[in-house]
Amino acid sequence: MKIKNITTKIVLGITLFLLSSVSVLADFGVSPSDIYNEYLKPGSSFDTEFTLSRSESLEELDISIETDLGDIEKWFSFNPGSTFKFEQGQRTKTFTVTVNVPEDAEYTEYNGIIRVNAMPSYRDVKGVSIRQGVRLNAGLIVTEATVKKLSILAIKTSDSIVGEPVEIEIVGENQGNVDISPRVVAKIMNLNKELLEEHEITDFGSIDANQTTTLTAELLTELPVEEYFIEVAVFLNGEELREELMVFYIKESIEEELKEQKAPLFSGMIEFFRRNKTYLVIILSSMLLGILVYILLGKLWEKKSLSKHKKKPWAVILGSKKYTRATLSFAVGFITLLGILLFPALTVKRIEVEDTEFITGETQGVQDTDLSLTVFPSIEVPRYVIYSQPSKDSEIIYKAVEDEKFDVIQETDDWYKVSLQDGNSGWLHKTMIKSHESEEK
Repeated sequence: MKIKNITTKIVLGITLFLLSSVSVLADFGVSPSDIYNEYLKPGSSFDTEFTLSRSESLEELDISIETDLGDIEKWFSFNPGSTFKFEQGQRTKTFTVTVNVPEDAEYTEYNGIIRVNAMPSYRDVKGVSIRQGVRLNAGLIVTEATVKKLSILAIKTSDSIVGEPVEIEIVGENQGNVDISPRVVAKIMNLNKELLEEHEITDFGSIDANQTTTLTAELLTELPVEEYFIEVAVFLNGEELREELMVFYIKESIEEELKEQKAPLFSGMIEFFRRNKTYLVIILSSMLLGILVYILLGKLWEKKSLSKHKKKPWAVILGSKKYTRATLSFAVGFITLLGILLFPALTVKRIEVEDTEFITGETQGVQDTDLSLTVFPSIEVPRYVIYSQPSKDSEIIYKAVEDEKFDVIQETDDWYKVSLQDGNSGWLHKTMIKSHESEEK
């Protein structure tokens, strides 16, 4: 009975040991877990990138790669080398395995093992060190068969410019053993998915055997500036590999965009100066008057007869000091500006039309005159609005400019109904009128 218990414990111990040797530490791993290619030809090559990862201990490790590959040992090379550092604090580390099949390789299957070992970098600590490690299986087949196998990993397009080609980027992984040139069919649609153009592109590059490459296909279009759908399908030997529906935008050229950005700025400035030239002249004149007053006061207080009184309170008030002189000059300029702006508003006269009756919007009782109006320049409103109805709450249908004239169709106590150049009519408030003219027919 005792022997049976001892045997059971030995078997259990061996089993646990064997299991532990399969996965040394749970926090150290590699992806992918093998190197496999069944479509190799003599003289071909391919790369496989591996990622080492860990989740717990982040100390610095020395990584070493050991191989048991037999006859194909020389086919393999490693980047950054067969030994490298897994830096402290890093959770992932990548390395690349390159396989170069010689020209004289036999058509057969080859197998081997690659072990990736990790040891703590320190060497001066006494005690037992545990070596972590993972195993990669290598399985290669060299064949004389021609295999065309392509996987499309991604399809992308970007915005274009008017007159320039639309670019389509295709990321393809050639899993076969010969170079492959795919075919692309691209359909451009408006946002209602109505077909506008269809293009087929066949000659835009190839993907080498066992390689992953980004190809760029270009298609010419004369479509205007707008947002569009583009449906891109990639084919190989008549088989559709992948299809994507994307949105892209055709934009103006950089030169046109700059022109459009500059044009509103300069035209807006010109329009502003044109519409407000009267006010600008008034403001400039007031500023010049203020400057002139400042200079004259300065000259006045430089005279000997007045300079001796500079420090007296009345003299300070009258500009003997620079700060009071500046204040007086500003006040003169501001009062002048205010006076010029308010004078027309204080002297404007309302138009009175006597004995007038209005029937269906036509003027009655004023058969011998043609009344025209000139817009009064409002201080607050640089443009003078004309409403659809005799109410400021109604829709604004037109904005008049300085000195624009209108023919009167109808009049109320506060409003004139005037005719517009486009044949329509609108209502203009009487406070906007600065003068009127009457001419005999």
